[in-house]
Amino acid sequence: MRFSMPMPRNLLLCALTLLLATASTSSWAATRIYPGTIDKPADPDFIYNRTVFDCQPADSLTITVTTSITLSDSTIGRPSQIDGYPCAPWAEAGPELIYRLDVAAPLNLTGVLHENDFDLDLFLLNDCDSDSCLVGESVNFSADLDAGIYYLIVDTASGDSNNMPGTFSLDLTARVRGLPAAACAAAEANFITCANDTFTVPGTHDLFGQDNLVSEYDCGTAPKNAGERWYALTQGPGGIVSAVVSGVAENLDVSLWLFAGCGPEAECLQFVDHNTADQGETLTWTNEHASDNVTVYLAVDAVREPETAPGDDPVLMSYTLEVLCQGSVPTTKTSFGSFKSLYR
Repeated sequence: MRFSMPMPRNLLLCALTLLLATASTSSWAATRIYPGTIDKPADPDFIYNRTVFDCQPADSLTITVTTSITLSDSTIGRPSQIDGYPCAPWAEAGPELIYRLDVAAPLNLTGVLHENDFDLDLFLLNDCDSDSCLVGESVNFSADLDAGIYYLIVDTASGDSNNMPGTFSLDLTARVRGLPAAACAAAEANFITCANDTFTVPGTHDLFGQDNLVSEYDCGTAPKNAGERWYALTQGPGGIVSAVVSGVAENLDVSLWLFAGCGPEAECLQFVDHNTADQGETLTWTNEHASDNVTVYLAVDAVREPETAPGDDPVLMSYTLEVLCQGSVPTTKTSFGSFKSLYR
């Protein structure tokens, strides 16, 4: 009985040490994780057991801010070392395929898994230890990563999988963190002057041929793979802005982003997407600053990148944009530097 008291304390100390080590590792490895598209229901029978595994990967990939690749492979015949991860409430009893990622510099990495009628999941770790899991998603993920070594795992939920189709393709795309400066430059080229009336953007705007400068952000849902059209507008203190997209082309599913500033610390003020094609979207924002004019950056985006029709004619991706400014009207534009200081 004399040893009954120290044992719980030792166990508590070990658990605390592991918790702190895991938290410390995760903090430097990824500064921001964006939620995936579809959350699988939790497995009620799932019990997590830590696994230290052999992480000799099938492939080692160097990831830079220009990386855009598609990996095609299969989990069939692969070893099954890991039965679950602490970052997702699912059992992963089947085989897994491991990729080593050498991230050369801080960047944002997006992964999208295309399956062949099989239950595969994505996990991102920064060590050969299941406790180091940063991301656990069923379809896609997006994460701001520091430079370093990571392990991307395509794992199989079912243990009875050797005779089932485990083929997949995995899209990996890296970008600079935050919102690229090119977005703000493009927006300034389409500057909208706010007044107490409705301003209709002249002509019919189209998403075909536009650069895809933002795909996922912490306020958004699902990767938006089309290029965007960007607009800038300045509104005075207490003023309200309503942006209405209508007259969309057939089968076009548009969405709207609203950002404060560009760069790694850009703040997404709003994101609107009803996931419905052939209909428009409406976004409303209020400048809640008491005494400052504020410039914001509005983007019209879409789920899919433009395709081409027979004869190589672009599929129509047109829309009409109307902006209604109500309340205080700005007298001058706010410079990017002074505007950014409002969001520190």
